[in-house]
Amino acid sequence: MTVLTKASPGRPDVRLMTWFFPIWYGAFGVIICILTRVTPPPRPDVTAATRSRSSPSTD
Repeated sequence: MTVLTKASPGRPDVRLMTWFFPIWYGAFGVIICILTRVTPPPRPDVTAATRSRSSPSTD
């Protein structure tokens, strides 16, 4: 027969770090999703070659 005992709550620093990382990366992911919606994608009709030709010259 097995006797179950109540587990100790654990060390506070370990519990803090256990919950810190999921919360941090969850918030970080939300921030990244919001920022990627704000930042527009590059225009498909502008390439590196046309961008260098359209830049003002310093002559």
